Amino acid sequence: MYSPGSPRPPAGCVTCVFTNCPGHLSLREFDLGLAKEEIWKVDRSIRSLLGGYQGYESKGHAGKFMLMFQDTDSAVAFSMQLQRKLLDEQWDQKTLQQPALTEQKDEAGNVYNRGLSVSVGMCTGVPVMFYFSPVNGQMDYFGPVVNRAARIAGKAVPGQICLSMSTLDALSDEMRDTHCAHSLGSFTLKGIDETHEVFQVLPFDLTARFQWCERMRSGTWTTLDETLSQIPGVMTSEHQYSDRMPWSPTTDLSVCSDGSQGS
Repeated sequence: MYSPGSPRPPAGCVTCVFTNCPGHLSLREFDLGLAKEEIWKVDRSIRSLLGGYQGYESKGHAGKFMLMFQDTDSAVAFSMQLQRKLLDEQWDQKTLQQPALTEQKDEAGNVYNRGLSVSVGMCTGVPVMFYFSPVNGQMDYFGPVVNRAARIAGKAVPGQICLSMSTLDALSDEMRDTHCAHSLGSFTLKGIDETHEVFQVLPFDLTARFQWCERMRSGTWTTLDETLSQIPGVMTSEHQYSDRMPWSPTTDLSVCSDGSQGS
């Protein structure tokens, strides 16, 4: 089933991660050819980092990926490093002239917005079903943990990393010392009976992005666009998202793991 040297799919308790690159849509409207070149850079960044964090690509393209991690720390560390890597990408100058993609710095001179970024959502748990696809040679996963990760990803704006309480609880003490965490409050997620508290995390060098994300959440942002249906299997009963959703301001902010207030 698996070729020699290929990564083995995670099993048992896993952390499911969904990514999306909604800024790609506005770029498509501006210059389709440029958008294709730039989204390729996003895919390259995701795939180039994945192996170093023992991540597994279940499916994905055009910035929209379903990834699996055996280790929760690795899933969060990967997501934070991906946000940093995209800030350092060699974006075209025409891309950096787009209103939401311009370079932004905090008071200390740290860049927290520059070019395309990804929204990330994740949840930790045990999938109820696995399916090895002979079409792409990858393992697919199904069940509540996948559905919740997809829904949580639908709450994230570009540059934001959102996660479930199950993921937050699974992090090691060492990992907790590397980032700042906020609660976005409790949400009713489509297809899930009970409400779920959703958290956002960012490394300390990118905490200025919390306020940036809050401003974006106060408006309307396209999260998971119509091209999501191009990913085989994503638009199944376990992977339903709304393509566009209104955002509400951040609420119930918690204290950072270093004891300071994060925003």
